[in-house]
Amino acid sequence: MGRGSRSEVRFAPKRTAAAISAASAAGANGVAGRRRDDDRRVQPRFEVVGDLWGTLDIPEPLPVVNIGTGGALIEADRPWAVGAVHSIVMANGEEVGRARICVRHVKQLDASVPRFLIGVEFLSISPALAEQVTRWLALESDAALET
Repeated sequence: MGRGSRSEVRFAPKRTAAAISAASAAGANGVAGRRRDDDRRVQPRFEVVGDLWGTLDIPEPLPVVNIGTGGALIEADRPWAVGAVHSIVMANGEEVGRARICVRHVKQLDASVPRFLIGVEFLSISPALAEQVTRWLALESDAALET
């Protein structure tokens, strides 16, 4: 099934361990005579047929090495897949804004230490984050002119 396709999800109703054991012993699961005493699951189970897309949220603070209007350079302790798209929240003390990013390049800093520089492109950026990046760049530009 393609990325935009719907997946079929089958719901198995909740049964107690005793009901599962009794059904197994009676051959209700299609395996006559076999007991399922080792199956201690009592929560519902879902059989997924096809693709089932989801999200995984792993909050991890990462230092930003540099940032511009088109993207940022982030330091991380593990490499990210080039081409992967992520949603991020950038904060500077308090929440600044959200962005969707695409990983464009990954470079290991030192072979002896697992630290990586990850170049990301902003695919979309919240107005609040865009405004904050513009302010950061203006401050950097002003500081460069003073030196």
